[in-house]
Amino acid sequence: MRRRRRPSASDSAASARCSADGFATSLLIVFNSSADLITTRLIECCLLKMGEFIRLVYRNQVEKELIPEHLMPYCATMDVGIDNTCKGDIVTAESELKLKSQMIYLGRQRVTIGTCVTLGNFFQMVSPANHFTRVLFDEAGQSTESEIMIVVVQVSNQRGQVILAADPHQIHVLERGFIQCHS
Repeated sequence: MRRRRRPSASDSAASARCSADGFATSLLIVFNSSADLITTRLIECCLLKMGEFIRLVYRNQVEKELIPEHLMPYCATMDVGIDNTCKGDIVTAESELKLKSQMIYLGRQRVTIGTCVTLGNFFQMVSPANHFTRVLFDEAGQSTESEIMIVVVQVSNQRGQVILAADPHQIHVLERGFIQCHS
């Protein structure tokens, strides 16, 4: 039996490039450690223009200065308040990082890149149902069902696709609960 090669972050960036076929679709990519790499590859390939994709970051990453400088213009933090209830517009820092972005701004991008924590904020926001058409969830074996479902429930019922990727040889799959352990 031939062993299949685990897709790398660069393969995922290539698939994101291929899906950019001119249709106005939303693509939600959920990664952990490779979110910055995917964003960098999308910048380098020049297929999507600035404003067509966004890398969501958590406020803690901004405060600890963990965001690479070359990614700042493509990054944003989320404001989970209901649209038009917060005073002021999006705050743009000197580094071009967008702070306190509301759903009215975040819903415009074709590609949204983030971690499970940052993308879970969409669930708290008043976001349109069935907004995302594709979800690529990396390291899904390390996530609980509820963490995955927070993102999956935002996928279109009619045309949505969900890919759960994990490498059991790299990181052991979490097994929680009676049914999971005995299936």
